[in-house]
Amino acid sequence: MTFLPAYTRAVDSYETLIQEIRTNLDGAHQDFLDQSLEEIRHIMPQDANREQLTTPNSEDIPQRGTAAVSSPTYVGKASDIHFIHSIRQCVQGREQFAGEDALAQNYSETHVSESLAALKHPLLFPSPAEADQFLEVYLSTIHIAYPFISKSGLLEAFRRFQAKDVHKPEFRPWLAMFNFVFAIGSYYTSFPQGKNSSTRDHYRYYDQGLYYSRELNADCSLMNIWVLLVQCFFLLAVCHTDRCWNTLGFAIRMGQSIGLHVESSTGCKSEMDRANWRRTWYSMYVLDRLLALQLGRPMAIHEADFHVELPSAIDEAPWGSLGNEGPIATRPSERGCMMEYFLEVIRFSHIVGLVIRGLYQPSQVDLSPDIMLHSASGLDRRLNEWKDSLPRNLRFDLGHTFEKSISFKRQVGASSH
Repeated sequence: MTFLPAYTRAVDSYETLIQEIRTNLDGAHQDFLDQSLEEIRHIMPQDANREQLTTPNSEDIPQRGTAAVSSPTYVGKASDIHFIHSIRQCVQGREQFAGEDALAQNYSETHVSESLAALKHPLLFPSPAEADQFLEVYLSTIHIAYPFISKSGLLEAFRRFQAKDVHKPEFRPWLAMFNFVFAIGSYYTSFPQGKNSSTRDHYRYYDQGLYYSRELNADCSLMNIWVLLVQCFFLLAVCHTDRCWNTLGFAIRMGQSIGLHVESSTGCKSEMDRANWRRTWYSMYVLDRLLALQLGRPMAIHEADFHVELPSAIDEAPWGSLGNEGPIATRPSERGCMMEYFLEVIRFSHIVGLVIRGLYQPSQVDLSPDIMLHSASGLDRRLNEWKDSLPRNLRFDLGHTFEKSISFKRQVGASSH
């Protein structure tokens, strides 16, 4: 163990240099610099003169040219990867197909940060206009389908963020939340720039979200579950599906630890609190089925293991009552339609669970074609009954000439493709 008295002098030299540079910046950049310095000082030793620093052993230093070996991942017969492999096998033949197994089994081709310890760059803050745009992207996409957090609560915290009222410890989870929201918004708004765009700001926002959430794992709370869920949707957007799967599993376990899966155990005093818990649980339920089907893996949530009432069809809490304040002002009629949409997605996800259990259980791989066909016919009938029971405004396979909601127009356009 080596004592380094020069450590303090080096830090003081950097501080002096930073202050000299700071005087040449405008007010906005000075604020960003000050915020970054505050975060750096937060993780520095409190007393550098007494800090004993160790020189890492040579075994601890990664050798150049060596790469981490990724563990193999399992994808089942229900997965889209297995489907694509089966098509290639039919078209190309077995020999060509077998050689591509190792590459095609990986859902995590894009890079995201592996370290939660520190930031590699100064903090990146969006401009007020960019922040509004990123939040609007989140509210008009993810929030429509997964309304686990109320819009009013999100906008109230967002106003505090814009006012830089963020230094209290209780606001740190919101800093993680907003950086993941900004990562989603930055990623979606980068599409028009094309594949040759050099911007990777969404990964920097994601790293910052990890930085702010690094201390949340030990605390099981509804807020921390929300942070994990928003992180899931960024990972899903950048096709890091395996990591999304793991993060969602952690969120589900955290939800079970505080009793989200049992209606009577919540202890909530208000109807809005109960609505928040229900929407959060069923958002995880829907995403769990989506990932289980995509990856061909077992579901983490089973109907026999929870008892939670469905969210109310007239629940307006997800969108608040802020009138025209903030991005994405929503009419009351649209709010009702959106909750109706969420409820139908929950019912559809229940059928997805039946498909996974009925057709793709490991113990049923060798079922006879007749039994498989009989099971598939029954599930197909249930799916058609669900579709036929949908109200017309949710039948995206039908024409909606006079539809005014931008969100529902997007759904119609997506279903037509």
